[in-house]
Amino acid sequence: MVSITRPRLALAALALLSVGAWAGNSDAVAGSWKMASWEKLQTQLYARGVQIYRCAANDDNQTGKWVFQAPEADLFSDKAMTDLVAKHFDGPQWQALDGSQVSGKVRATKAAPDANDIPWLILSGSSHQLPGIFAHISTIQRVDTHGGTTGKAICAKAQYGATLKVPYTATYRFFTS
Repeated sequence: MVSITRPRLALAALALLSVGAWAGNSDAVAGSWKMASWEKLQTQLYARGVQIYRCAANDDNQTGKWVFQAPEADLFSDKAMTDLVAKHFDGPQWQALDGSQVSGKVRATKAAPDANDIPWLILSGSSHQLPGIFAHISTIQRVDTHGGTTGKAICAKAQYGATLKVPYTATYRFFTS
């Protein structure tokens, strides 16, 4: 049986209510999304990587669609993306170079301002209790996304099983409670 504590329930409700207020870039999000009093920004990192898709058949087996598989990204402490501090991969998971790690589960999604960009997300975080920057992370935001969608890439029958790696950048904000 799943137990939901009042603070976590309140946080989930706050996140869902505030998703509609998202607009513009990550600085606008930071100003418009009031985190619960127990949520504190631990770190903000800048990602550069790819979103990986697989070409799969639709139900009719005559047409195809791109199915998301996993992200692969490097995370940097600076906007110039010169100071590598972590990796992002399938799960979704993030692992810092200090060994700390956090897994995420999507809690809310919002279309990016540009349809060619992957959506913005709020994820519940579950840390793997190793010391470091990802220890005790409870919430993760993905904002200010650029790229990462399949766009007009064709997934035809002859390509079933093929993979497509689409470049993207994003800002990830990690919170502790």
